[in-house]
Amino acid sequence: MTATLDRSQPYGEVIGLLGVRYEQGGHYFNPRGAEVGQNGHPLETSSPISVHGSPEAKSNGLEGKHWRELKALVETFGGEWSNKAGAIAFLRGRSA
Repeated sequence: MTATLDRSQPYGEVIGLLGVRYEQGGHYFNPRGAEVGQNGHPLETSSPISVHGSPEAKSNGLEGKHWRELKALVETFGGEWSNKAGAIAFLRGRSA
């Protein structure tokens, strides 16, 4: 079972680990507060999430995605959500 970030308790902000935003009690969490491994990948998946080579990385594929899906991808990879255009630029930069 994975933990979630308890914002009522002390926690630290992590810099330098892609996909990891917070640390609390020896556990790492993404920007949404879901527990992830030190590599930033969700603990319940056995294979890492990759934008490179995936349908999300194709130029036409990103524009067709709903902003909420783009926001989730950006936050998964440790980026800051601003808007759809910013998310597309961020994700394309990851796949270059």
